[in-house]
Amino acid sequence: MSKTPESEENSAIKKAVTELKRLSADPEVRKLYEARVKQLEEAKSNGKGLGSYNEQVKQLLDEGVSVEILVKLTGRTKDEIEKIRDK
Repeated sequence: MSKTPESEENSAIKKAVTELKRLSADPEVRKLYEARVKQLEEAKSNGKGLGSYNEQVKQLLDEGVSVEILVKLTGRTKDEIEKIRDK
């Protein structure tokens, strides 16, 4: 029996909610989220853009987000993230 579009959509939503709960429980991901919100708020209040990708990664590293988490979330390699960190 094939799934209906509605049941596929509900399944996708359930998977997304499960993933959101998992990520929300991870302190490192939570820290990343809070750092990102802080960036957005500062950029908005200063009337400036967010800067380059590398600047954003550098700011997140400065906020204490680990290289491993940034690799996981950005899809960049560990070497790429470390090069940004070391600049």
